[in-house]
Formats: sequence, C-alpha cells, structure tokens
Amino acid sequence: MLYDLYIYGAIGEGGVTAEYVKSQLEEAKKKKADYVNVHMSSPGGEVYEGYTIYNLLKNSGFKINTLIEGFCASIATLIALAGDEVSMNKTASFMIHNPFVGVEGDANTLRQTAEHLDTIKKELVKVYKEKTNISEDELWTLMDNETYYTAEGAQTAGFVKVVNEAQYKAVAYFQPKPNTNKMDKPLLDLIKSEFKSIKNSITAILKPKNIDTTLEDGTAVFIETEGDILGASIYTIAEDGTYVPLTDGEYTLADGTGIVVTGGAITEVMPAAQAKTEVEALQAENAALKSEIEALTKSAAEMKASSETVLTELNAKIEAVMAKLPAGEEPKAKFVKTFKAIDSKEVVSESPLSGWAKSVLAENVRS
Repeated sequence: MLYDLYIYGAIGEGGVTAEYVKSQLEEAKKKKADYVNVHMSSPGGEVYEGYTIYNLLKNSGFKINTLIEGFCASIATLIALAGDEVSMNKTASFMIHNPFVGVEGDANTLRQTAEHLDTIKKELVKVYKEKTNISEDELWTLMDNETYYTAEGAQTAGFVKVVNEAQYKAVAYFQPKPNTNKMDKPLLDLIKSEFKSIKNSITAILKPKNIDTTLEDGTAVFIETEGDILGASIYTIAEDGTYVPLTDGEYTLADGTGIVVTGGAITEVMPAAQAKTEVEALQAENAALKSEIEALTKSAAEMKASSETVLTELNAKIEAVMAKLPAGEEPKAKFVKTFKAIDSKEVVSESPLSGWAKSVLAENVRS
C-alpha cells in the first residue's frame, strides 16, 4: 500500500515540522503502508528541524520515494535525499548553498559560530557525496557558489535518479457514461464535496483582512480587521512606516464610506450612499445659511445707506435754519447743542428750547 506525505513550505516553526512528519508516518503505519511517497516543494529553513525530519524518514522502516515537485533548496535538499529513490519533475529546481545564520557578539562568539556552520556544512557534504559520488572538494565549491540545478542537471550530478514527465492529461469537460443521463451518485457526491472545498477556500481568500486604504483627502490609513470594519482599530501610516492611531472624529474613506472614530477604533460606519446623502444635506444647509447671511448683509447695507441719507438731509435743514438766526444770540448756541444730538442718533424729546426750535423750523419751512 502507498501513502502520500507532503512537505510543502518552509522547514520548521510556521511551516513543516518534525512533529508533523512524525504524525504522518504514524498514520502510514496505521494504514499498513509499504511505501511512502514524500512530495516536496520547500525553500529550506531550520537546520536541526531538517536533520530531525531526515532521520525520521531514514529510520521509518518504509521504502521512501521522494518526489521533488517544485523548488527544493538548502536543508530541504537533505530531506529529499532521505529517499531510497529520488525523482524530480522536469520543471522543478534544486539548489545547494552554504548554511548561514544571523549572529551578533564578540570575536569569540563569531569564531564559534563560523566553526559551527562549517560543521553543519561538512555533514551536508557527507550526505551529498554518498548520493552523488561528487568529491568533497567539488561539493564544497558548489555550495560556496550557491549552485542551482535543473531537473536534468540534478540527474546528471546524481542528486536525483529520475526526471518525471507529465503523467496525466488535463481535461476541461466531464465525459458521462454512454447511454445514460445520470451521473453515478458516489461520483456526484465526490464532485460536490470538491466544489464545496474549493468554495470554502475562495471564501477564505476573499475574506477581507487588514485593509490598507486612504481617506477621502488622500491620507493613508491601515484598518486592523479580519472582517467587518466596525470596531476595528484604524491607524494613519507615518513616513517612517509606523502606525499611529487615527485622531477621533468623522471621516470619509476613499470609497465614500463614512466612519466615526473614537479612541482609535471605528465606532460607526455609514455606507457610501448614506454618507453622501448626509454630506449633501449639510452642503444644502450651508448654502441656505449663506444665502440668508447675504440677504441680511444686503438689508443692513440698505438701512445704513437710507439712514445716512436722512441724517444728511436733516443736517442740511438745521444748517439752513441756523444761518437765519441772529449772530451772537444765546438761543443759537442752545439750538446747535440740542440738534447736534440728532447727528449721534439720539432723539431729544425734552428740552427747554425744543418747542422753540420746532417753531423756528416751521417758520423757516414756511418762508
């Protein structure tokens, strides 16, 4: 019986772990498998996790067939060579290079790290040599140069034994059985199940997560969310790439959606149409207020002009009356004092000379 084990992705935490491979081998034992096909496409990863996976496969008791189906590099090449037989797809790629590590410290630490990396390299060279019969010196140089192989190149070098051609012809239609309009129920159920799986995968891909967008004024913002933006934290993006909580207030996103931000989170969301309607209502209200203010300003200007005309005419009449009064008489001074108050928009209703002044004006008008 054949069991398929897939090593797709980086080696180590966050990718394919030794624990995962161990569980798969245990499952193969439960199913009483004789062969394990290890399908590989990995850029490499953690060295010691790779060592562990290599030893798990070598000591599993199964006949291991390694199938390199994509990119196989770095410590992933060691895992691939755990196979009793190693094959490679024609369009796949194989790469060997020196192990490396990011480190900081004093001179002793750096020297110890360099020695440690050389030890790892020697172990890899040993496995490569057993598989390929390439000399250690040549392998050392190939790793120094970070060497890439095509499928044919890897086969020539001895890393892989077989280069696989396409084994299946892809078709874009379903061929029903002759003389029937009904599909077998097991097959129909299988197709339905596959389509459901595909639909779920597409839904997961399309589900919005962590949105980069802009406000209506072009300000870049980042919304931290796994779905609905209501309640999500929202940040502006500084020039240095750091995130700063957006200041509380009302905003409009680039797509027209209105939002209210409180405490750095979106507390209210208005669809684009609603937000647009509210903006238009505010614009209309502002226009009405502007028109009203303009009308009041115009009316005030007209009243001021009219008032100035009346005062000008009244002053002219006063000057005409005063011109007829005898020079040097006391009533003239009092008359001037009384009627000068009109210039300052005061109305003199009580004055010893108000009656006299009125009679003088009346007499002047008649004459």
